[in-house]
Amino acid sequence: MSGTAKPKLVYFANLGGRAEPIIMLLKLAGVEFDDERYKLGSPEYVAAKSAGEFGPTGGLPVWIDPQKGPEGKKYYETNFILRMLGARYGYYSTDPDTMWEIDVCMDKVEQVLGRSGIAPHSKYMLAILRKDAPDGGGGPSEEIA
Repeated sequence: MSGTAKPKLVYFANLGGRAEPIIMLLKLAGVEFDDERYKLGSPEYVAAKSAGEFGPTGGLPVWIDPQKGPEGKKYYETNFILRMLGARYGYYSTDPDTMWEIDVCMDKVEQVLGRSGIAPHSKYMLAILRKDAPDGGGGPSEEIA
């Protein structure tokens, strides 16, 4: 999986959610990547999850770097992906004090989301799933099932 293959972001179809900050960072950095999406609950998603394609927790998003090994390296967990890509593309600091400030902000967002039980964007995502979103939905560049 090396050569000229582009890295790949794997997430759910028609959901912004946790993939959005990763996509924003990649677009800011000018990184070309494949955007592969699964419909939640589709047979393809269930099969890929059962086969362990989404890592040890089975969650999404997953970032796959084809330049790291023959099968590519898979990175899991949104904030860890963000930190790694941020460091790689110049959007994360090497200064420990600044790193602390960035990490505090990221962790506070996680605390808010965890306490609310529902992410602030969930109503919008549910509307997209029901296809009655204000923008009529929309989709990723590549959708599976």
